[in-house]
Amino acid sequence: MITKLEGPSACITSFLLKARRPLAFYGPLIYVAGEAVFATAPHGLSNFGGPPPAAVEYCLPGAGKYAKKLDPPYTLEDLLEALPGGLRDKARESTCLRQAFFLSRVDASPIKRSLVVLDDVLLFLSLEPYMPLYTTEPLMANMRVKRLKCNPDPLPPPSIRAVDLKVLTPEEYVNKLYIEGLLGLFLTRVIRKTGIRLIWYLLKRL
Repeated sequence: MITKLEGPSACITSFLLKARRPLAFYGPLIYVAGEAVFATAPHGLSNFGGPPPAAVEYCLPGAGKYAKKLDPPYTLEDLLEALPGGLRDKARESTCLRQAFFLSRVDASPIKRSLVVLDDVLLFLSLEPYMPLYTTEPLMANMRVKRLKCNPDPLPPPSIRAVDLKVLTPEEYVNKLYIEGLLGLFLTRVIRKTGIRLIWYLLKRL
């Protein structure tokens, strides 16, 4: 979910510093204190990936709700089929959408324990499946807003390292989704079995 932060700059900085990692921030570096990662990725265009609905909505207002009905990976053609006529024509010509498809295949594993700072809005939006997103910019309509108040504390100086993220090939991306899907299914079954056994054990102890 994307949240727009509002309030005194010291409160925004304090919030980003203390919030649970990982999280991504799109906005001026003046809001960053302590350790952070400045993430970049290569630029490119693609018709295949899994751009989050927020990225689709940013590129083509009104299209995000149709992207929600599609499970990654999907193609631009899949998205076009889901869109009504007027949006479909605009989507065909959208370079922004093709960039969103490309960046949706970014490998976020090197930054999954960090405060991630970005100046590329599409890369920022592509991280939505992996971490909460925060910004000080009005990126799109009807954004969730968090108004911050605080008692300003002394803040450490920023210590920012640069990371250039890899964009997975279509084959690597599909394999990653497949492995994550199997892992999620395995963990769900283990938790269910363990939970049932624990409940049965507790009932026997009563």
